Formats: sequence, C-alpha cells, structure tokens
Amino acid sequence: MAEQQHKAAPPKVLMCIRPDDAAERVIHAGARAALELTAELYAIHIESPGAHTRRDPDETRQLEALLRLAADLGAQIEVIADHRVVEAIAAYASDHQITRIIIGRSHAGRIGRFLHIDLATRLQASLDGVHIEQI
Repeated sequence: MAEQQHKAAPPKVLMCIRPDDAAERVIHAGARAALELTAELYAIHIESPGAHTRRDPDETRQLEALLRLAADLGAQIEVIADHRVVEAIAAYASDHQITRIIIGRSHAGRIGRFLHIDLATRLQASLDGVHIEQI
C-alpha cells in the first residue's frame, strides 16, 4: 500500500483595510508577505451595515482606491457589512483558512486604551494558529 502524503494547506494572508493613514502600509506589507510565503492574498473591509450610504465622499474615494490597490497587487477583495468587527474578521479567517492577518494599529477609544484591548489582541484570542501582525 502506497504511503499517503498529507500536504499542508497553502499559506493565506488576509489584509484588513480601513481608510486611514496605515492602510497603504498594510496593503504593501500584505503583498510582500504573500510574495515571500507564496501565499494567496485576501483583503477585507468591515463596515457597519448601511455605512456605504452615510460615508463621506472623500472617504469613499479613498476606500475604493485602497481596495483597487489591493486588487492590483493580487488580493481577492471583499467588503463585509457587520457591526461586530472582530467576529467578522475571525469568521472570514476561519472560513478561508487564513494563516496570517495583517492589520493597522488600532485607534481604540478611551475605554479600549484604558483596558489595553485592541483589535490584534481580540483577534488573537479568537483565532488559534493564526499569526497576527500589526503595521
């Protein structure tokens, strides 16, 4: 009987995009990581349901440009409407078997800073075996 070889799942990099000063760094870091790891590249933007209708036109243009840049660098793009950012990212990562997540530095509000809870910490608590990188 021939011995079956189990191949490890290919690495997959997820970039979490939001229109802020760190976004381009996140996208370029994600593209570099995907290239170095020979990984599939994904980019998501999480927003509140209906946010696209209330968003400032300049912010909409910025977000569209960021998502276009990510797509030009080979990312599969998805915009997800959900109030629960951490849960939405964790679900997407689990569904797509993501191995690395790249996010910008959290700009947590006063309560978040006080409790030292940021997006990376909350994601790490939700996902086992996924490397979280903050840019």
